[in-house]
Amino acid sequence: MFIKDAIAFGVKLLTNAGVKEAHIDASVLLSYLLKKPPAYFIAHSDEHLSFEVLKKYDTLLERRKKREPIAYLVSEKEFYGRKFYVNESVLIPRPDTETLVEAVLNAYPKDAAITFLDLCAGSGIIGITLLTELLNSKGTIADISKSALAVAENNLSSFKVFSRAVVVESDLFKNITGVFDLITVNPPYIPTQDLKNLEPDVFDFEPAIALDGGADGLDFYREIVKTAPDFLKPNGAIYMELGYDEADAVKQLMADGNFVDIQTYKDLAGIERVISGVRK
Repeated sequence: MFIKDAIAFGVKLLTNAGVKEAHIDASVLLSYLLKKPPAYFIAHSDEHLSFEVLKKYDTLLERRKKREPIAYLVSEKEFYGRKFYVNESVLIPRPDTETLVEAVLNAYPKDAAITFLDLCAGSGIIGITLLTELLNSKGTIADISKSALAVAENNLSSFKVFSRAVVVESDLFKNITGVFDLITVNPPYIPTQDLKNLEPDVFDFEPAIALDGGADGLDFYREIVKTAPDFLKPNGAIYMELGYDEADAVKQLMADGNFVDIQTYKDLAGIERVISGVRK
């Protein structure tokens, strides 16, 4: 089978299964197997594929047909211009979270010698990006999930920033010690009753522990806002990602708590996606 025929086959299979962007997905899967960029297929559409490649391709297509996310199938996802290792133990990085990273990087100079705590770290995308961008920073990467922390450790090693990081298994602040200049959090924030409305790619495959924010989606914010000041230095700051309609509620939680200079930051869709505040 030629490359062009394999892609056409994949597109038809995925389209019939109701998968959006079927052409992109088929191209990405074949690109992953051949270790070639999708652009390679334009000039090599008549290249023959081996039986071994076609067999693996068919297996991946069947898994994608069942809505298993592409990121899990190819074990990576790009975030802030870098490719991170991911698996089914962690939430797949979203572009929305780049809003949080950009807000933090705009607040600190590149040579800032800050210490930070990245809670609910998952694959470590926030903390590791900060370590790579803020060259004198030191970070504590924390998550309740052992398997998620294994993914974060893999990424810390890949980006050669492990020497400036501490990895802690912790249910929010339970096993955290010390105080920090900065805390970052992308907590679970989807209301429990809304989980069933998520796309099958998310609901059936991504870890519920990283999605479920309780009855109103605010459970984690309440606990974080209440406890975070004890782990921040004077004038230390916290940055948290928000659900699409949660800005006002979290802003009020922070105003009622021990935070001042509360600000929100919009994502590319104009949604208030991130909130920050400073310890009084």
